[in-house]
Amino acid sequence: MYFKNIGILFALTLTLVLSACNSENATEKADGFIKRSIAYEKQGQYRATLIEIRNAIQAEPENLDHIQRYAEVLIKIGSVLQAESLLVSVNNRTEALNLLLANALLKQGKYISAAAILGQLPATVADQTSKEHLEALVAYFSGDQATAFNSFRALAGQQDTPVDVVYEFINLLIQNRQFAEAKQWSDQILASNPNDANALYYSAKLAYESNQLTAAESLLTKALIQLRETDVLLQERVQVLELLSTTLTALGRSTEAFVYQKIIREANPEAFAAQQQYKDALAAASQGDLAAAKTAFEDILTQFPNNQQAALLLGLIHLEEGDTATAEGLLSENLDAETAPVSLIRATALAQSEQGKSEEALAVLERALLVRPDDSTLLALFGIISINSGEERQGLASVSKALQLEPDRTRLHLLLAQYYVDQDQTDLALGHLRQAYAKNPKDWSTSGYYLATLLESREQAEAVSVRDSLYQQFPNDPASLWLVAMTDYKMGKLDNAKSNLKALLAIDSKNLNALNALAGMYQQSNEYDMAADFWLKALQVNPGNPSYLQSLVQNKARTHSFAELTAWISKQANTHKDIALPLNSVLVELYVNSKNMDQAQAIADQYKNTDQPYARGMQANLLRGHALLAAEKQEWTAAVGHLDEALKILPNDTKLTLLAAQFEFSNSQGDLALTRIDELLKLNERNYPAVIVKTQIIEKLENLSQAFGYIDDLWQAQPHGAILNAYLYYLKKEQPNNVERELKRLVAMEPNNDKAHVLIADSYLSQGKHVEAIASYELALVSNPQSIPALNNLAWLLKENKVDRALDYATKAAQLAPNSANVLDTLAWVLHLQGNKQQALDAINKALTLEPDNTELQQHKAQILGK
Repeated sequence: MYFKNIGILFALTLTLVLSACNSENATEKADGFIKRSIAYEKQGQYRATLIEIRNAIQAEPENLDHIQRYAEVLIKIGSVLQAESLLVSVNNRTEALNLLLANALLKQGKYISAAAILGQLPATVADQTSKEHLEALVAYFSGDQATAFNSFRALAGQQDTPVDVVYEFINLLIQNRQFAEAKQWSDQILASNPNDANALYYSAKLAYESNQLTAAESLLTKALIQLRETDVLLQERVQVLELLSTTLTALGRSTEAFVYQKIIREANPEAFAAQQQYKDALAAASQGDLAAAKTAFEDILTQFPNNQQAALLLGLIHLEEGDTATAEGLLSENLDAETAPVSLIRATALAQSEQGKSEEALAVLERALLVRPDDSTLLALFGIISINSGEERQGLASVSKALQLEPDRTRLHLLLAQYYVDQDQTDLALGHLRQAYAKNPKDWSTSGYYLATLLESREQAEAVSVRDSLYQQFPNDPASLWLVAMTDYKMGKLDNAKSNLKALLAIDSKNLNALNALAGMYQQSNEYDMAADFWLKALQVNPGNPSYLQSLVQNKARTHSFAELTAWISKQANTHKDIALPLNSVLVELYVNSKNMDQAQAIADQYKNTDQPYARGMQANLLRGHALLAAEKQEWTAAVGHLDEALKILPNDTKLTLLAAQFEFSNSQGDLALTRIDELLKLNERNYPAVIVKTQIIEKLENLSQAFGYIDDLWQAQPHGAILNAYLYYLKKEQPNNVERELKRLVAMEPNNDKAHVLIADSYLSQGKHVEAIASYELALVSNPQSIPALNNLAWLLKENKVDRALDYATKAAQLAPNSANVLDTLAWVLHLQGNKQQALDAINKALTLEPDNTELQQHKAQILGK
């Protein structure tokens, strides 16, 4: 036992001795590396200097003095970002390291971060001069120039202040055009050391500023001689070379100037090449060639992965292209909110917010606002994102501050108004909108929202006043005429609305908003030929819009036979060559639907070798026609084959796919039909026509309960108006007591779904809940002021107690549906209750002309006559 303990004791002693020896060896090795680094630095060999310091850090990683020396050299050669990264990675930084970190941050303009670091230090530190110097810079960057310069003067007057601090003071004085004082300090240094290269440079800069070019050249040449040669081009040499090149150019000696530019370029050829690439990429972006700019920035990042500017601009391009996810990643990773321009900060915060990263967006903006506390753009964006994130008080305060700083920014009034409308505080909203209108009525978005809010809150008189004011001030402005026309339309003055839209088109004949609105108004007033004419004009402006083509045909078909319709379309195709292709494509569809395949084929053959969408649609339509003919003969396999050929032309076309599925079902291949629809739904599980057909097939293959289960799962995940009718069909059969609840869920998701509001109101009406029914019909009108069921039923419900309002609703409904016996009956009865017997008789007689056998109408006429 005695010998065993002796052995352990010996082993421990040996371990301690070896450990001490290793520690001493590491320290000795590190000291050797540091001494060599100092020697290399004196010789101007900075690359070797850095290698030796890295070796010292490797030998003695816990020695923070080595980290300090490495950071000092990095800052000296201009690698401040690398110095910052190194220092930030150090835990438990010393005072000296914190001062170095603050210095690195200030050299990048990050004075907020630097101030935070300095704030962690005690009032008095070992290197008090450095602390006071950095605090002076923080004051300068934060805008307190007087305090900063006073601090610099005090430091410059102290004998132990490093001369670099005085250089920095001189530079700031020159930047602020305080040349006299700058000269005093520069002369003071030169008086004690006439060969001080930096003082010579600043003297030259002062001479250049006073247009003493020859003197500047002489001083710069002398400074260049005094600067020692180094293997890394230091900033002190770069600034001399750049100013000398500029001075020589100003003296007309461009060839000599180029020599000095070449020195700078050849000192770092990779950086120059990257800079040139960067300029080329910027030029491509400015010319709108985003693809070339994107490729150039990607190439730069491949070569220089840490190039933050290239990454940020590449992020902006992705944002422009709609790739928000990629844009957000690039912008968030590379943005410095303290130093980046406002446009980049705004883009980053918007991308983060759109990606659901509101907290990150607010953090970026909060950091940026520390530097720019009065930037109204950042304040407004901070307010918007705060409000949308549920931080209403913080958001409102920020937007209000932005508005105080820029009272004429009417869009901020609009933002606040929209918020207050959402909160049902219409009076506050209107207050902001009135201010905005008074400041700038030509802010059309805000003026339009003002008018819409007035109409929705039943402030008719004020709406008319604003409408008249716009018309009087801007009678020839298309935007003004648009708002005037839309106000007339919403107030039921259809003829006035049409007149103002025509006046707008006289100024701007290709205004699609006006063309669409006029076509819709003529369609509502059953003037179908006029509606078709305006849809035709809209198609000429935008031939690629299939909805214009569809609306044109639907309206013309209401007043023309098939032969007249096809002849008219053919005539228009021959007259208007610019839209012949879309018009002929619809002719092919019409002929296919009427089984006139020869005529369809003759038209389609004109475009056999054309690969435009309408031409491909013609070929697919021909195949659809052959499929329909085969289906008539119950040749289901052939019919599906034709449709599969059509789908090769128009892959994943919903109508063709669903028709093929229906034919497969008719051929007792229900499973194949469902598989086909499921393939379509993989592309978009909310392809609602496909959902409806699948539900119907499930009902036929399985049972109604299974079909309801499928469509109910989709509805419960997200109610949608596109499947409302189909869903209600199954819901009424399976869960009739839940109809009202599900309609309310839909309007919670789609508050502007007027059909859902009408159905809810109908439900209340059937239960005798008239007050609730009136409220729901009115909500329908907020979403759609032309909802005929809402207008008609409101008129009927209000006829006893509010006959004037009832008459307004009934009159508007009759204008929109002049051939509806039910609507005319309501109008007649309201007129009767108001005592307008003759007008009531006119309305009821027109209703009876439409439905002469309607006994209820006959009874109402008798009552109006007093029988």
